[in-house]
Amino acid sequence: MPQHDVQVLRPKTGEMIGRVPCDLIPDLLRVDQNCNVFIAEESGHLAAYSSAPALRLVR
Repeated sequence: MPQHDVQVLRPKTGEMIGRVPCDLIPDLLRVDQNCNVFIAEESGHLAAYSSAPALRLVR
């Protein structure tokens, strides 16, 4: 696993859903049904990230 960046991919297509900047070396990585990402190290460090809506201009 990369130490500086965790990439979250869609299992069926391999499409990248998102990229999580993280300085932890993940021993456990979980993505729930709402696309929230939980990263844990064996040492006890924990990081959690939530998805947020993004607006884009469509012409």
